[in-house]
Amino acid sequence: MCVGSNDGGGGERPGARGSSAQTGRYQGEQRTGLVTRTSYPEVPPRVEYALTELGTSLLPTVLALASWSANHHGEIRRHQTGDDNSGPRGAEPVASP
Repeated sequence: MCVGSNDGGGGERPGARGSSAQTGRYQGEQRTGLVTRTSYPEVPPRVEYALTELGTSLLPTVLALASWSANHHGEIRRHQTGDDNSGPRGAEPVASP
């Protein structure tokens, strides 16, 4: 699965980021084995990033978190702005079992 590419010449494909921004964003993930980086000796230079098997295995968790966030966005925003009318701002500590 390709997660990003850049042709380096300003004619970037939709969803592509500038090479320096992309490098910074994916460098950490590359070091952890979540993405691979393939550079092509072309003019202009082209680089593609793809999820590894390890990165792909994380997708269900990331998608579940994104779904949870979307489903609770309104409630989270109310808490952030203090518009929840449920008393003092902030959550009370939860006791550990």
